[in-house]
Amino acid sequence: MDDRFEDDELGSHMPDLQVVIRACGLCRQASDETILLLEEGCHLAHADRGEILWTAGTVARFVAIVADGMIRLARRAPHAHEVVVELVGPGSCAGILAAVSEGPYALTASAVTPTWYLKLPTSVWRRAMRKEPNLYKSAMEELRHRLLQSYDFLGGMATCAVEPRLAAALLSVHEVFRSPFVETDEALPISRQSLAEIASTSVETVIRTTTKWQNKGWIRAGYRTISILDMEAIRGILA
Repeated sequence: MDDRFEDDELGSHMPDLQVVIRACGLCRQASDETILLLEEGCHLAHADRGEILWTAGTVARFVAIVADGMIRLARRAPHAHEVVVELVGPGSCAGILAAVSEGPYALTASAVTPTWYLKLPTSVWRRAMRKEPNLYKSAMEELRHRLLQSYDFLGGMATCAVEPRLAAALLSVHEVFRSPFVETDEALPISRQSLAEIASTSVETVIRTTTKWQNKGWIRAGYRTISILDMEAIRGILA
C-alpha cells in the first residue's frame, strides 16, 4: 500500500510519530538528540490486514516500529508451509536483527491486523547506534528477550494437539497487546482466520474450538475480535 494517505481513508487512529518512537522499548533511554534523528529519518505507514511488509532473504531496507496493530514474522518450512515464529505488537519493532547484523531479513513480515507502523530506514538506525551505543545495548537486550519468548511460542506450537496450539496462539496475541502503549484492555483485534494462520490449522477448526470455549464462558468471540473472559481456563489447556 502507498505510504501516503489521508486520515479519513484509514480512520481516526493515526498515531503521533514522536509518541510512537518514545513508546518503543528500544528508544526509551535514548537522548533527545537521538530521538530527533530518528524522527527526522522515518515516517508513518499503514499496512492492511494480510499485507506483506518484506520477505525473508531480501535486503533489509527498514525497521518497522509498531504503533497500532500486529505484525507476524514467519519462515517457510521445507514442506512449503509457512510457520509463524513471532508476533510483534505496539511498542516493539520488526526487522531489528537485520538492521543490527547488516544482513538480509531472516523472516517474512506481514500484518495480522490493520497496522500503523513507523518505517525507519536501516541506514538511519545504524547512524543512531553509532551516535549512541546504548541503542545497540538496548537492541541486544530486546533480541535476547524476544528470542526466549519465541522459544516459548514455538514450544506451544510444536504440540500435535490443535486445542493447545490455539490456546498458545491466543495467549501470545494477548501478550502482544499488553503493551503500555495500549490504553485499554478491550477485545483482542484478532479474527478467527488470523488465529488459524498463527496456529497452522483450519478456520473450521478454530470456529469449532472457540465456539466450545465460548459456550464454557472462557471467551467471547465478536467480529474479528476475541475477548478472554477466563485467563486461567485458557492457560489450563496448556498444562
